[in-house]
Amino acid sequence: MQKPTIKTVGGKALKAGTDYKATYSNASSKASGSYTVLVTGKGNYTGSSAKATYKIAKAANPMTLAKKTVTVSYAKLKKAKQGAAISPAKKAQGKVTYSITKAVKGKSNVKSKFAINKSTGKITVAKGLAKGTYKITVKAQAAGNANYKSGSKTAVITLLVK
Repeated sequence: MQKPTIKTVGGKALKAGTDYKATYSNASSKASGSYTVLVTGKGNYTGSSAKATYKIAKAANPMTLAKKTVTVSYAKLKKAKQGAAISPAKKAQGKVTYSITKAVKGKSNVKSKFAINKSTGKITVAKGLAKGTYKITVKAQAAGNANYKSGSKTAVITLLVK
């Protein structure tokens, strides 16, 4: 549980149980959101009480996306388009969508030769793609959820056509 630090108006740190008793609106919450705390004075602070609102912010999305090298057969590409699996996003919070932001062979833009399944991240390689090494930049976007912000990661997939 995340709790705020309780101090006096002058900034002096108080001791829980000795100087005050705190009652939280949701004593076991780890979820993001707004909460209240009622502080009732004890000892030297008897007769004092205060109510405050505090926030637990959403955490950064812990998503990861690994780079990968994939080999595709040139002989098979001469006949039909081929699929190439990437390493899907791990630990993503919320729905993940994939896109190709860049695809190059040397200095040539070849993005039109590739398609990606927005849900699975599987790349489809166009029929007749020439032999060589291609660098495909894939972006995974996680929507986030009640406790995590949205986030994105990119990874370069090296595609070898042999």
